[in-house]
Amino acid sequence: VAFEFSFLLAIIAILLSNLGQAILSNGNQTITYINYHWSIYLVGGVACYIFSLLGLKMVKFTLNNAKYHLFGWYCLGVGAFTILLSLI
Repeated sequence: VAFEFSFLLAIIAILLSNLGQAILSNGNQTITYINYHWSIYLVGGVACYIFSLLGLKMVKFTLNNAKYHLFGWYCLGVGAFTILLSLI
C-alpha cells in the first residue's frame, strides 16, 4: 500500500520545495526561457520515464523481499551522487 501512495508524497514534496524556493527568493527570481529543439525534450522525457521505471522496480523489489538495508544503501548512494553533482 505504501508503494502505491509514494507518488502522492512526491507531489507534496515537490510542491513544498517550489513554495520554499519562492519564499526564499522574495520575488527576485527572474525566469528565462530558452528555446530548444523539441527532440531535446523528447529524449529527456523518455530517459526520465525509463529511469523512473527502473527506480520503481528496484524499490518494489526491495520492499517485497524485505531487504530494506539495500534500499538504504541505494538512498545513500543517490544522495551522495546528488551532493557531488551540486558541487560541480
